[in-house]
Amino acid sequence: MIPHTQAYDRFRAEGIALYDYAVLLSFAVPCLEKEIKKISGAVKGKLPRSRYIKNDSITAEELLVRISNAGDTLGKEILLTTFSYFEAYVSEALKEMIDFHGGEKRLQDMCRKHLLSQDKSLSSRAIESRKKIQEYPKANLMPKYKKHNRVLIVEACPLPSQRAAAYGWKALAEVAKNFKAHKIPDVIFDGFLVPITDTERSEFHTLRDKRNKIAHGKLHRYPVRIAITHGKFLRDLAVRIDKHIVENFLLIEVPADQL
Repeated sequence: MIPHTQAYDRFRAEGIALYDYAVLLSFAVPCLEKEIKKISGAVKGKLPRSRYIKNDSITAEELLVRISNAGDTLGKEILLTTFSYFEAYVSEALKEMIDFHGGEKRLQDMCRKHLLSQDKSLSSRAIESRKKIQEYPKANLMPKYKKHNRVLIVEACPLPSQRAAAYGWKALAEVAKNFKAHKIPDVIFDGFLVPITDTERSEFHTLRDKRNKIAHGKLHRYPVRIAITHGKFLRDLAVRIDKHIVENFLLIEVPADQL
């Protein structure tokens, strides 16, 4: 049994690393501030050597100013990075799902063969019910339409809304080739059929807007506690998406003509 997509495993690992880094900074910044205050105003050379970025000219006072802005900077980085990881997760999960079944063309081919197989094996009962609803709809005949639709469902007769499935896989494959963040709700809801609420869809677009504002320098204050809450929303959504994909899409499907 497949527990998670490989895309989710990567998303989770990167998310844990990001959170661990945020925790490290949360402890390191107060410790640094405490030590710097002891030497504030002292001559250059009292500061410890920078480990990763060479900068011998910075003073204790300059570091204290940067420390005062560290929370908002970290908050912005958490959202930017978490959102990027989530966007990559959805994109890679979609590609993984398509690859699992042998690619876009094989999925379309299986859809066509499955529908053709169902058409060829239709029962006489299904054929008769299909004829009964081949007309322009009349409101007073809705009970009749429902009755014959139920027959077609029981008899495994493909309904009109199911016949474009092959083209749907083609459209999803095109999205995967040129993936954009604004497509995520459509892919999740219309492509994967993951049940998400209007509130969740709205929350996602709100976070995407905040991500864009941060990236374009239009949002300057973003507390860490808010960033962590928003990051949790994206992580929880990824868990639900992945469970749905594994249960409904990562299943070995044999083409109808090979059964």
